[in-house]
Amino acid sequence: MAKMPVDLYVGGVEHAILHLLYARFISKVLSEEFPNAAFSAQKAEPFKRLLTQGMVQGKTFKSSTTGVFVRPNLVNLKDPAKPVHLQTGEPLSISFEKMSKSKYNGVDPKATTDKFGVDATRLYVLFKAPPEDSLEWDDQSVVGMQRFLAKIHKAASQHKPNLSKINLPEMCDRQRSLYRFIHQTINDVTCALESDFKLNSAVSHLIKLLNRLTDEHHLSRYPVYHHGLATLIKLLAPMAPTSSEEFWELIHPSSPPSVLSEQWPKVDPLALKDDNVLCVVQVNGKRRFNITLDKSKFPPSASQPQAFHDFVKAAVLSEPTATKYLPVHDTNLIKRVFVLDSGKLVNFVVASKIPKKVV
Repeated sequence: MAKMPVDLYVGGVEHAILHLLYARFISKVLSEEFPNAAFSAQKAEPFKRLLTQGMVQGKTFKSSTTGVFVRPNLVNLKDPAKPVHLQTGEPLSISFEKMSKSKYNGVDPKATTDKFGVDATRLYVLFKAPPEDSLEWDDQSVVGMQRFLAKIHKAASQHKPNLSKINLPEMCDRQRSLYRFIHQTINDVTCALESDFKLNSAVSHLIKLLNRLTDEHHLSRYPVYHHGLATLIKLLAPMAPTSSEEFWELIHPSSPPSVLSEQWPKVDPLALKDDNVLCVVQVNGKRRFNITLDKSKFPPSASQPQAFHDFVKAAVLSEPTATKYLPVHDTNLIKRVFVLDSGKLVNFVVASKIPKKVV
């Protein structure tokens, strides 16, 4: 009890009325009977957090008339949307229900892992649904995780590593944008695993990072691309350790230590610092369009508020889109300009009688 409470209790909903109830009852009794350090009031609750995981549900075939469950090998799936009994021709209903021998909807784990691989199967289970929701098992969907791992293998096998040190100031805009995306992914995956337990979100973020690296393959000769690929593999390792080990060796041909002995990637605060600001432009209080402002060109808004105000106004009026909504050739019709939230919002108050498009 000295190390109570437990950080996390994971159990199905049926455990909430058995094991969990007993644990809470015993803990509260002990905290009242022995009000010492080991059983203080702060430790009366035995668990800090409860996660009730959902059930894995299998595709179930049932007679529409009798409600009797039918074995899959007795189902004619010529038309998957309208299954019929193979022997009687009776229409059958399809539903996803808790896996059970009596419902003939179980899945053999060994057969699945032999067919798709352990890592692909595990990733599918993590990705298919949040841990607290029910998971509707579908063999065909596991193929998606196979393809995901195959794309990483292709990227790793074709990669020629550039192990030079990352130098953020020397990066071009595309490299800096990729670097920012990599570290945003590190932050998102870490939060999903440690704080939210949204394991499906963690896999989703890794898929997005792989897609971004694929789109930015022209940067593969730069250190930032190697950094991105290595980060992807490190983040993937807890969920697909066998495949990650293979990918790690492909991008480190000189026999590196195991990827599982690597430190978890850390977020670079400078990477998350955006160089641009998305500015929402309103005309008479109505949102019309957005522009992107370069922070490097900002005058100091605190010491020179008027200069910053004029900079944002000029940037908006110089946009081609502005001609649709603002009198760019007759600024006397602009009565006032409000620049708010450090340039994230600007509102133009203009004369009511101006044409929709000024040319």
